[in-house]
Amino acid sequence: MPPDFHMSRTNYPAVMTIYGVDDSQPDPGGERKTSIKGMIDNDSTMQSGGADVYVIDIQSQNAIASNWNITMAPSSTTTFGVQLTQPPTAPVTVTLSFVTNPVIDVAPTSLVFGVADYNVLQPVTVTSHAVGTTPIELSPTNNITPRVVVVSVDP
Repeated sequence: MPPDFHMSRTNYPAVMTIYGVDDSQPDPGGERKTSIKGMIDNDSTMQSGGADVYVIDIQSQNAIASNWNITMAPSSTTTFGVQLTQPPTAPVTVTLSFVTNPVIDVAPTSLVFGVADYNVLQPVTVTSHAVGTTPIELSPTNNITPRVVVVSVDP
């Protein structure tokens, strides 16, 4: 079955669920991804476009963010959430660290998930202090694959 997607009308950014993507075999670069093409309705015009979509298997243990690409103004604050996709067999600590020199601060710098709250979004506050881009690595314990949230601070 070819990949298909379903998306409800929301304010951008939207959450998209894609069905029919083989998430069992990573590509040679180690990522699991597919490409989609479609139409975007922005209330005034229809635009065609497409994007690479990275696949995270929600039927295995993963840490996921409510927003993977954050754009914010200098000297501002925003929040995103982190949760797990499956109940852990032991508590999972997700450490948030900077991949490069940060133009932001995050709080807290670690989150702990247990069986009772694995699927509850825990908030992370991001405060910008300079223009630039900072990747935040979400590094879970228990052999769970790290993921990256990218924060761009634009004037």
